[in-house]
Amino acid sequence: MFAQYTPPHQQPLKPPPSSPSTAAFGTAENFLHLLNEGIWIANKDDQALSVNTRLCTLLGYSASELLGKSFAVFHDPALSATFSAEKIKIQNGQSTHFESVLLSKTGEKIPVLVSTSPTQEGGMIAVLVDLRTIKHNENVYKQLVEHMNEALWMGDAHENTIYVNPKFVTLIGYTLSEILGKPSYIFWES
Repeated sequence: MFAQYTPPHQQPLKPPPSSPSTAAFGTAENFLHLLNEGIWIANKDDQALSVNTRLCTLLGYSASELLGKSFAVFHDPALSATFSAEKIKIQNGQSTHFESVLLSKTGEKIPVLVSTSPTQEGGMIAVLVDLRTIKHNENVYKQLVEHMNEALWMGDAHENTIYVNPKFVTLIGYTLSEILGKPSYIFWES
């Protein structure tokens, strides 16, 4: 049996929420847990105020283990200079977009795309996209290009060489350092 539809004007009234902001935050909080991207909301002291389920799954931590922690704690120390530069932009009220590597609870390095926006209170909201599949596919593509029998040259808008595969280097007879950055026409016979 199907549920019977009751028009909105005939439905019983629900008590109003204690404050509009609480009701909106509760709705937003529920929405954030449905996203496929990790969400990190921090205060001005860079302490996590809220994280979503996807971020917990990505890093292997429970929400209670992440709350109160600094976002920097989970970044690969090898990229601390990059993260510090981006953090200054965030503190200056700028939105940022950068690639980083986070460390999971097990020590796995997880490549992510981080997009941040400052909050009115001086904190930030960060959206983190897991790049593991993309990085894996890039690696497969790179292996294919590096081992193919055809020579491959790639250039920028001004025809300056930005990439060649090993077969191109062998075919042309120059070293890689002699090729990169040079215009394509110098490698062709007139």
